[in-house]
Amino acid sequence: MLLLYHLHVYQQENRHCHTPRHGHAMDESIPGWKEDVEPVRHRSLFWHNIWMECGKLHTGPIADIMRKTKSAYHYAIRKAKRAVNDKINQRFADAILENKSRDFWDEVKRIH
Repeated sequence: MLLLYHLHVYQQENRHCHTPRHGHAMDESIPGWKEDVEPVRHRSLFWHNIWMECGKLHTGPIADIMRKTKSAYHYAIRKAKRAVNDKINQRFADAILENKSRDFWDEVKRIH
């Protein structure tokens, strides 16, 4: 019970104290970042900080939770980036199919 209380207090104190590292501004420009990735990121950072305060143990429930939340965060990033690429590819295919006079290679150059 005491551990749960400390986790709750720690979470409340550190809710907004994380400073973004270099490169996160680019990630946040991905559509769906705030809704889909950001909550998973905060959960991952929370458990990472708990794990560090517990002495960076390699085994145990805290280490398992830290690894699981880290994995979920990286999966959310991949999923968001994949969704953007799928949308670009779908628009490209639609543009080529709708307008037969468009040159395929000109369109490829345009998206890359």
